[in-house]
Amino acid sequence: GQFEEKKGGLLSFSGGKLIFSPAQYAEITSPESLPRWREIADRCYELSGEVNRLESQLSRINADRSNLQIWWNLDVPIESLRDTEKVAVRVGSIPSVAYQEMISELEEATPYHHIEMVNSTGTEAYFVLTFLKEEEPIVNPILAKYGFTPASFPRDSGMVSEILSELNEEEKRIREREEEIASEAKELSRHRSELMALYDHLSQNLQKLQVQESFLETRHVFMVEGWVREKDLEDFREDLIGRFKEIDIYAFDPAPDEEPPVAIENNRLVEPFQMVTNLYGMPRYREIDPTPLFAPFFAFFFGICLTDAGYGLTLILLSVLALKLFAKGRGARQLMGILLLSGVMTVVAGMLTGGFFGLKMPEPFSKLMVVDPSTPEGQKKFLYISWGIGVVQVWVGFLIKFLLSLRDRKFKDAFRADLPWVVMIPAAVMLLPGNLRKIGLTLFVICSVWIIALSDTESKSIVGKIGNGFFNWYGISGVFGDVLSYSRLFALGLATGIIAHVVNTIAKMISGVPGLGPVLMIGVLIGGHLFNIVINALGGFIHTARLQFVEYFTKFFEGGGEPFRPFARENRYVVVMDLESLR
Repeated sequence: GQFEEKKGGLLSFSGGKLIFSPAQYAEITSPESLPRWREIADRCYELSGEVNRLESQLSRINADRSNLQIWWNLDVPIESLRDTEKVAVRVGSIPSVAYQEMISELEEATPYHHIEMVNSTGTEAYFVLTFLKEEEPIVNPILAKYGFTPASFPRDSGMVSEILSELNEEEKRIREREEEIASEAKELSRHRSELMALYDHLSQNLQKLQVQESFLETRHVFMVEGWVREKDLEDFREDLIGRFKEIDIYAFDPAPDEEPPVAIENNRLVEPFQMVTNLYGMPRYREIDPTPLFAPFFAFFFGICLTDAGYGLTLILLSVLALKLFAKGRGARQLMGILLLSGVMTVVAGMLTGGFFGLKMPEPFSKLMVVDPSTPEGQKKFLYISWGIGVVQVWVGFLIKFLLSLRDRKFKDAFRADLPWVVMIPAAVMLLPGNLRKIGLTLFVICSVWIIALSDTESKSIVGKIGNGFFNWYGISGVFGDVLSYSRLFALGLATGIIAHVVNTIAKMISGVPGLGPVLMIGVLIGGHLFNIVINALGGFIHTARLQFVEYFTKFFEGGGEPFRPFARENRYVVVMDLESLR
């Protein structure tokens, strides 16, 4: 692919693949065509290997040339820079700032030496030093003292200038050969689509053989064991019985210690958020699918991070256009679905905070504003709301854990370890100034004693139970830390509004430029707001996902399940379909 002409990126974004008709695909993958494609593929591998070797040679040439250019005015052959019977030769460098000091010390130490500077780069001084061999015990320590680095030459003989010329000629020959390879490779790349189809065909055959290796078989019978979704079992059974006469199908539930693969299904509103679940990890077979439990939080939190109704409308528009025009692959459609639904919540958050492209919401929508982040009082209220949202989600996480323990009939865990947290979090909220402080304090103390005395369901001794109970109760500091993490919603929402206001201010300032003012203003408004949307949408996605993964999932979800991958024809590069169906 490195020699073919580059195409636009929309194909990869859309998940698009090359389309072949059944007749075309059959012709390409027929046994008669295989020798030809194998010959082309082998030649491609040969050229690719040769290019790698040539690039390695070029890297070596560049390294050698870089080393030699420092010594370009060395006017003696390299082979003459060797020790003789009586004379020692040192070729190398030391830091330039130490060169004169080293010369002075050598002159004081021994008169039997000669030094010639060959080059200086400002940081290093390069020289040739000759001295009597019997002076080595004196000279070598001085060189070491000043950080002497011996020179390394790529060859053992020849003039440096001649070697540099030879390296340049060698590079020229390699470049010419690379051009020849590029020309041949471009010709071969005309068959790229056929080779991609052949790759998919051979990959499918290999997959079939690998699956067949797991079959248990005798001379007349074979057995295959696998997984099928429960809702597909009857259709699967009827299909096989209809195709084969001598066949038996046995279905049984997974053993308690088995970990079957997982297939999750959700409605159209929730399905896009499976992308976020997949980033964390699929649920285990006996776990709950967290997608519908975090999807509303995710969309709302994302909206709070942008807090601008205009930005929300822009996200909705861009997402709908992408879904209609480009996003054909499942991952791309899920991402656009998340942005679309989050855009709706951004509009809601923008109305509640009164933001519309950095301006105040027009009437009558301004009456919906609950918080004004442009004022100190509004910012404080915004922060408190962010913490309140955190309290709600963390509490929901503990509530889900309690309900799951009940579902799994783990009543001891449910009532001794989970329920106290479900009660304690609202009790902690009641401790805030108000009429419910006494009730809140009472519930908080009861739950604290409950956790300390009863939450450990494993230890045998009283001391162990109480000790672990105190450790579990100390987990309330982690809960407070989790709630404080939701401050990022406030920070991102505030930053989005500030940047939007700055963009508007700059646009207003340059609008008065004679002649170009209106054009520059429009450019700044469009470019600035788009930049703000992109950068804060990215930050909103990342930080919202982090809140789900770290502060929410840890309360009730473990993950680590294997996704259900049914044995099926999976093409990496091509799609086989009747071209008439596209007309």
